[in-house]
Amino acid sequence: MLDGKLVSLRELEAHDLDQLFLWDEKEDLYLFKGRYRFASQEDLKDNFIGYSFSQKIFVISSNQTPIGLASYWDENHKNRTCEFYAIIYDKNIDPQLYLTESLNLLIKFLFTSENLSKIYTHISDPFDEIKQVLEKLGFIKEGTLREHRFVKGQYVDTQVYGQLVSKNNRVKAQKNK
Repeated sequence: MLDGKLVSLRELEAHDLDQLFLWDEKEDLYLFKGRYRFASQEDLKDNFIGYSFSQKIFVISSNQTPIGLASYWDENHKNRTCEFYAIIYDKNIDPQLYLTESLNLLIKFLFTSENLSKIYTHISDPFDEIKQVLEKLGFIKEGTLREHRFVKGQYVDTQVYGQLVSKNNRVKAQKNK
């Protein structure tokens, strides 16, 4: 478990899938983008089994109440890179504040525990709340993939944001090995 002042991140477990199904009814779950909407909770559980092997999924909790998800995938051990993302589904709280702490916890974990040298994310929604947080946390917009994803009936551009591990973090990560 990764603990901060406002949030904690813990690995997604089977008992969390009921909450995920409720979030999916309101909007598409980001970790299953490109998939059809889930017809039932069993459908979600069947799909979760396949995804749980290809990506690490964390539940973001505040006061032990699930409020969102964070994840990383496509971890490349040779290049020491991976893609990541986080989202707050609870619309009753300030997403910027909780995303900032959630991403700080995840970034620290990826650079120190996983010993990565670069992390990145692809953002296709121009109004995605994570964009402001990424810029605040020092991520660099590395480029635009034109008409890269098909979203809601049209092709949209995708922005790529990345961050390199600082020399100080790299030294700390190597000492922790």
